[in-house]
Amino acid sequence: MKNIFKIASLLTAAVVLFSCEKDMPVGDLQLNVNKVKILSDGRDYVSFVVLWQETDVTSNVEINAENIVTGQSFTLEEPRFATTEEGVYKFSVEYNGDTVSKLLIAKASVTDPNEDISKVLKMTVDRSVIQADGRDCAVLKVCLDGFDISSKSEIYSEEDKLLNLENGKFTTNTVGDYKFYANFGTMSTYDKNASDEGLITVKAIGQAIPQVLDDPQKENTSFVHRTFLTQFTGTGCGYCPYMIRTLRQIAVDNVIPEKAVLAAVHSYGSGDPAYIPYPKVSNYPYLTLDLVQGFSSSQTADVLKNLVNERTTSAAKAGISVSPAYYASDAMLVVTVAVKAAVAGSFNVGAWLLEDGIYGAQNDYDNIGDDTYDIHNNCVRIADSKFQHVKKETWFGYELGELSAGSVAEKTFVMKIDKKWVVENLHLAVFVSYDDADGYAVCNAVDVPIDAPTPFEYVK
Repeated sequence: MKNIFKIASLLTAAVVLFSCEKDMPVGDLQLNVNKVKILSDGRDYVSFVVLWQETDVTSNVEINAENIVTGQSFTLEEPRFATTEEGVYKFSVEYNGDTVSKLLIAKASVTDPNEDISKVLKMTVDRSVIQADGRDCAVLKVCLDGFDISSKSEIYSEEDKLLNLENGKFTTNTVGDYKFYANFGTMSTYDKNASDEGLITVKAIGQAIPQVLDDPQKENTSFVHRTFLTQFTGTGCGYCPYMIRTLRQIAVDNVIPEKAVLAAVHSYGSGDPAYIPYPKVSNYPYLTLDLVQGFSSSQTADVLKNLVNERTTSAAKAGISVSPAYYASDAMLVVTVAVKAAVAGSFNVGAWLLEDGIYGAQNDYDNIGDDTYDIHNNCVRIADSKFQHVKKETWFGYELGELSAGSVAEKTFVMKIDKKWVVENLHLAVFVSYDDADGYAVCNAVDVPIDAPTPFEYVK
């Protein structure tokens, strides 16, 4: 290893040091540090003190180190360390038959230098749905604060069986849901006292998974932008016709579908033929734009049109391509969605199955509607976007992770079709959410058929 104490670097990365042992009692041998964060500039450093039964034995031991990411091993020449190289470092000392170690994370920035290291241990999977043919695979990866440490980790099934997965690849010939977690030293991605939080699920299905469409404009990131309108309604809601009327008024002006995608969530009451128990709101009728901005029935159609225009005048942050396949014999819809980022950032994706032409007598306190108000369109049958985000349940979709501008991520959805639903009347609302300074919000949406693929829609 190069002598890092003789090198001055312009890199100002940060380093965080943590104990490998979580909540372990102090033993005879201790490895202590004077800092939990240093700048990786070749000058700032962390010092080590080794104690044996509270006696300083630092000068009598060697401090061995390993960069877990690169596999490089070395011995410190003195009881301090600085680095210009990012990575996960493990420092170990041995004395009188005892061994103790600590971990160090070196990276370009650290949000919380005192963060419990176990909280940044994550397992990811590149595909959540595979075909159960023994060949199709999902690749599991274990990361510590973004660094790949899969080779040093152990992957287990939910039943605590240690798995031997070559390069993290999981395949199966058996249809079913498979759940996994990972251990790294004494740390685990799975807290068994917190339900199934920390488990990664892979669904294996018997049907072929549709492939994403080829993109003939790979360099293009200028997408048509639509806002996502979520109507909270119900046939038993006597004031909901006011919102229905407003939405019909903006549809006449082609705001829907040219600038907006509409999904009607009939969560008001269980007697509704289009009832779905979630998502819910406290007051009906209600409408949200991009799942964040509220609109009430007391406001006018012109106000709603202006809100839609305001949200869609900005460039779309991502484009959406959808490849569906409906398997009638299994009453199953398999949908592969491709999301192409126009800007760098963190994205989520969701897919809602909608049905048109559902008859249900609409309660109408003020008799503002007619018989056509009893026919309900864009009714949400399946809302597949519920996700646990930082201990909070959200509907912004499943994490796609950090994407760079122009890059593409995929997500496959599997939906079981109820025999009571009219397949010919089904279509999909697919949306993408983006995490900015104000939190997540839908940044684009499409309404597409279930029997034909839909490519990215570029601005002409």
